[in-house]
Amino acid sequence: MWADILIQAIGFIGIALNIIAVQFNKHWQIILVKTLGSFMFVIQYILLKAWTGAAMDGIGILRNIIFIFTVKRGKPTLLWIIFFAALTVTFGVLTFEGLISLLAITAKLLSCIAYGINNPRTIRYLGLPTSMLWITYNSIHISIAGVINEILVTSSIIIAEIRYIKMTKNNKKINEKGEQTNGIQSVSEGTGSAE
Repeated sequence: MWADILIQAIGFIGIALNIIAVQFNKHWQIILVKTLGSFMFVIQYILLKAWTGAAMDGIGILRNIIFIFTVKRGKPTLLWIIFFAALTVTFGVLTFEGLISLLAITAKLLSCIAYGINNPRTIRYLGLPTSMLWITYNSIHISIAGVINEILVTSSIIIAEIRYIKMTKNNKKINEKGEQTNGIQSVSEGTGSAE
């Protein structure tokens, strides 16, 4: 009983980290915090004997660390995306548990593409189908924390996207009205010129 509680508790730590991650709007911040969350789920999957999930999240940790530095330095990520996609398929085959493994493999391939692109919106958009696949995988392996994690991450992605859409609309409205004057009237606005 205590072992089951500990296994789920490890997953709940991963949940907290994954929810926090998508609230950032910098690529490296999102990836770093999600990497810590993935580490917690690797431990949980090993304890649940969910080998494909453990392998996929293990690959994700290495991939995330490399992508943080690659993107931050402005280097292309295409070759890394291909490398990690091949690694994902290889370890997916080695840990194959049946059709259930295809859920984890597909989810990891989608996130591999998303995290290799320096665009927080792409990470969030591809995060939605990724979460749906993980919800199913975690349900089958009875990872309560994993299911809750993906539901919360999906909610967090939606909230983050709404926030950034509103912020973009507000910035657009300000730009359409012209520059903000911060309460200072310019000469051309009719304060009287010295002509």
